[in-house]
Amino acid sequence: MAAEIKEFDWETAERVELKASFISQMDLVFLNISFKGYKKDEDVRYALSADEFLIEVRDRSTKENRIHRKCVTLEKRVNVEQSQVKFLYDVICIQLMKQDKNESWNDFGFDISNFNKPQPGVDMKSNFITIEKPAEPEPEE
Repeated sequence: MAAEIKEFDWETAERVELKASFISQMDLVFLNISFKGYKKDEDVRYALSADEFLIEVRDRSTKENRIHRKCVTLEKRVNVEQSQVKFLYDVICIQLMKQDKNESWNDFGFDISNFNKPQPGVDMKSNFITIEKPAEPEPEE
């Protein structure tokens, strides 16, 4: 009897640790992830705030409903606006601009269970989480 193929679901998929390499330079911190066969428009979810980072990558190498995941409180604060997540062929490169360029990082961060969505008006980048913009006060006449 053939194994039943489950439809992929981000919410119910098994989560496993994402393996990555960490590099700290003068004003940048890098996290490089080798991941063959991912589709950048469908298989990757990420969120970045000044304090936290989350990335999940769907594993297409098995018929299992599996996601490779990393969710951390960053070791130090970052400049979200100048930070980038780049989807390259078989590699995902996270490039974070340090908030304080003089600080040295010994690690990317500390594992946490969930990404904390920032308050409206706080800088955040994500391809799946949205935050509402703060309401603009009405001009007085």
